[in-house]
Amino acid sequence: MKKRIAAVFITLAMVLSFAACGGANGPETPVKAFIEGMKNWDPKAMTAATTDTEVTEDPFGQITEDQKVVVDFFAKYAKEISYTIKETKTEGDTAKVTVDFKYKDISSTIKVGISNLFVEAMKQATSGGDFSNSDAMALFGKCLEEAEKTAAPTDATATVTFSCKKVGNDWKVSEAPDDLINVWLSNGMSALSGLTGN
Repeated sequence: MKKRIAAVFITLAMVLSFAACGGANGPETPVKAFIEGMKNWDPKAMTAATTDTEVTEDPFGQITEDQKVVVDFFAKYAKEISYTIKETKTEGDTAKVTVDFKYKDISSTIKVGISNLFVEAMKQATSGGDFSNSDAMALFGKCLEEAEKTAAPTDATATVTFSCKKVGNDWKVSEAPDDLINVWLSNGMSALSGLTGN
């Protein structure tokens, strides 16, 4: 009898411990899945971690083969994102998960790359030769690689909070903060917006 009672208490302790950690699918689980989708440039994986039914939109839209060299540049730095779950606050079927990010800031790199692209493009234009979109994208890729040497990416940090919601037995990300795009694109979008004045 004592062994049975002890077994019951051990089982209860395990259940309580499991619940305290948020379970196998606590609010942190979809947040981690979403971030891993970011790092691997996988919009489908990101969407699967959310309450949305439509696939999370790739920030560059439909990628052509010509554009791939530039997208690969952003994806390379997305893989360098690291993160730590800072805090999880759960209230019933909703939760807030705060995450500390470390990533590379490539805004200066992109600005220098674009500046170099303009110079090279002008040279091409004045030479009278053909300069297609494919040529421009390939050249931009090379300009970005050169810019890495003169305007190397710097370390950056950010703290963002995800909203989560329990759907059935599973937790899902119900809202990702808008400034998360800066982490995903290593501040690249802010650099582009600054150049266009938006």
